[in-house]
Amino acid sequence: MRIEIGSTAMSLRGIITSNLEQDLARRGISYKFPDVKTITNNKDSLLDMMAAFAEKYGDERGYLVVVDELLDYLRTRKDNELMADLNFMRELGEIIKSSRFRFISGVQEALFDNSAFRQVSSSLLKMKDRFEQVLIRSEDIAFVAQRRVLRKSPEQKALIRNHLQKFCPLYQNMADRLEDYVDMFPIHPAYIDTFQHIVTVEKREVLKTISETIGAIIDNDLDPMKPGVVSYDTYWKRIKENPSLRTDPAVHEVLSKSTVLEDIIARNFPKAAYRPIALQIVYALSVHRLTTGTLDAKLGLTAQSLKDDLCLYIPMPVMEEDFLLSTIITVLRDILNTVSGQFIEYNSDNCQYFLDLKKDIDYDKKIQEKADFLGDDALNRYFFDLLISALEWNTPQHVTGYHIYQYNLTWYEKNIFRRGYLFLGNSADRPTAQPEEDFYVYILPPFGNERPASPSQKDEVYFIMKMDAKLAQLIRLYGGAKEMEAMSAAGETKTTYVQRGKSYLSQIRKWLDENKTRMFNIVYQGNEKPILEYLRGVRIYCPSFAGAGLIPAASRPSINTPTC
Repeated sequence: MRIEIGSTAMSLRGIITSNLEQDLARRGISYKFPDVKTITNNKDSLLDMMAAFAEKYGDERGYLVVVDELLDYLRTRKDNELMADLNFMRELGEIIKSSRFRFISGVQEALFDNSAFRQVSSSLLKMKDRFEQVLIRSEDIAFVAQRRVLRKSPEQKALIRNHLQKFCPLYQNMADRLEDYVDMFPIHPAYIDTFQHIVTVEKREVLKTISETIGAIIDNDLDPMKPGVVSYDTYWKRIKENPSLRTDPAVHEVLSKSTVLEDIIARNFPKAAYRPIALQIVYALSVHRLTTGTLDAKLGLTAQSLKDDLCLYIPMPVMEEDFLLSTIITVLRDILNTVSGQFIEYNSDNCQYFLDLKKDIDYDKKIQEKADFLGDDALNRYFFDLLISALEWNTPQHVTGYHIYQYNLTWYEKNIFRRGYLFLGNSADRPTAQPEEDFYVYILPPFGNERPASPSQKDEVYFIMKMDAKLAQLIRLYGGAKEMEAMSAAGETKTTYVQRGKSYLSQIRKWLDENKTRMFNIVYQGNEKPILEYLRGVRIYCPSFAGAGLIPAASRPSINTPTC
């Protein structure tokens, strides 16, 4: 007889005895259990029931009762009710040795060592002596998965074995456990081992998860240049998409922090080719965080275990494990730098990486918030600082406190140079540049749409920046990082903002280098043209960024090349 306990307020004795009476009646056996208030124990009535059973079936037949969902039922019981239920189970266990009655109950978690029942631990211990606890191990689940979901013909196994042998040198134990990898392919053997330790999901779900994973990829061709092994990092997607799991406080907390990390990696990871591996690692660390019992345990995964248990792979000229491992270590360091250590910690004592959910400073958010409040004056100031840095300009200011610099240009046809001034600003500051020189070059502030103040002067040339949205946002973020750096005391937080500022500076310099020939329009005597139109057909030589010009040394033009 199989009983599934639903939502009920009945005692465990009432549930089992009422179902026994109904089942016996269907078998033609008439038996009624006495009222619980009239008896001193349940063993006598259970033995009387088995005597009636033996009259029908003889001594050669036994009676097996299977109860499902027992654990969920016991969790709903009050302490005094739970004590009575456990005592009834103890009595069930005691009659087994003297009768042909057998009792089996399925539970999703360990019952006798469950912390949820610590208040009735003495009753559990008495009950434990009357029962055998049978654990379903990961090997058992793997066996079922191999024979049902992942069953393969000998021909298929031969193809898979030949495919995986190419990658055995990259992963420890793959060669020794090759048949396990073949039987479980494309599921990694570590998938089930890790899944067994996730305390927030039922163990039965692993078979359903594997089935759905296979269903999603079964029609895809296998890339012969990749292992094609699916591991437990892919389960994170199921966790994110399962609303019922989000109600668990542990899952909700890990999910919220992991989402921040995923967003930072997707937007800011410096090496695009390695970004998919970086995201795999974040997913794996998120799943692993749910296997450690407590969310603050300083337990994680080493670079070696991540490489082997996820079968991380990148194209390599030579199939060497050391090269792959060093690449994974580099990716892990880049992850730490990209997220500024936020939510991820490295334990140097055991070389493990793990999610630290208490490191919850969202540096990017703080930088963005500060950047949103920067006005045009502040943005222009940071732009000119960036421009000076990009030009590697080391000429001192001609007038202290003003972006005015003496600036000389060579007149190659005459083999002489002409003296002038370079202004990072408008012509309002021209009277401060003394003595007067031959020419005045102005780079106008790009924020605020400032126009030339005196466009008719023959000795003045204006450079107007053609600002695009990407560069404007990078300058804002750079300014936000510098503002937060100035506000922070010395320590990890300040260092993080310094690193963020350097990262934005690098991206801005890259943009300037890629757009140097089209980033400005030139205004001379009221006429505005793109910079290349003024230089079309002109034989010109531009000094390097390191000198007084606008073009890096690597980009110096050959003769007749119109650039500036």
